[in-house]
Amino acid sequence: MTSYVGGRSGGKDFSGSIRPKNIGRKKDFWNRLQIAYRDLQIQETLDDYKRLRLTSYRAFVDRFFTDFEEFDRDRLSSDPCDFPGFRESIEKALDRDEPPAGVVTGIGQFKLADRQVQVGAVISNPEFQAGAFDMASAEKFCTLLVRCAELNLPLVCFISSGGMQTKEGAGALFSMAAINDRITRFICDFDLPVIVFGHGDCTGGAQASFVTHPLVHTYYLSGASMPFAGQIVIPSHLPAESIIANYL
Repeated sequence: MTSYVGGRSGGKDFSGSIRPKNIGRKKDFWNRLQIAYRDLQIQETLDDYKRLRLTSYRAFVDRFFTDFEEFDRDRLSSDPCDFPGFRESIEKALDRDEPPAGVVTGIGQFKLADRQVQVGAVISNPEFQAGAFDMASAEKFCTLLVRCAELNLPLVCFISSGGMQTKEGAGALFSMAAINDRITRFICDFDLPVIVFGHGDCTGGAQASFVTHPLVHTYYLSGASMPFAGQIVIPSHLPAESIIANYL
């Protein structure tokens, strides 16, 4: 309020920024208020970008690839546990002619600054179940690794933080372990690189699994929020600057 009144009386614009003073025993309160206000501003900016829907699998294909050939489009998530609404979600994806699985796989020409390189690609499909990594995703991933090994192609992945598709039941939890094993064999036996770009909000899941595999080249797109353990383990939330990838 003081900054506002001072700005008005001095003929200056008030930016709206809060600069609270440390006042006696209320020091921590003002500090928390300042952190919360800054977090709200950062989150508002991130929400503006999320509305642009720049992380669909089609957006990644259009932005980074030419001559992209999709594989195993008919592989779909299973619903052995009859999870409420899950079958309906699968049927809607089929009706829209969208992949009914957590990832899209294929081979295409990756655009570089001065040339194009043929690579295998695994791209999360956030339009279906937020891009959760299901058993169909694991099958598509493993099949692509075999193709890339036969053609001697590197692998580039754009993986969202959809985590594991637990709606398929406990069996789906083995998909991450299977992929980690196949990635190790792919890199060690064929000496081919795997480059993974993580994006999206995450509390563990896929990002804490094969995205950070010790043998892959891991990068995060700016704006990826990764609090991981969260408030269940950590008593207080970390500031946005501490959990947003490439914030600085």
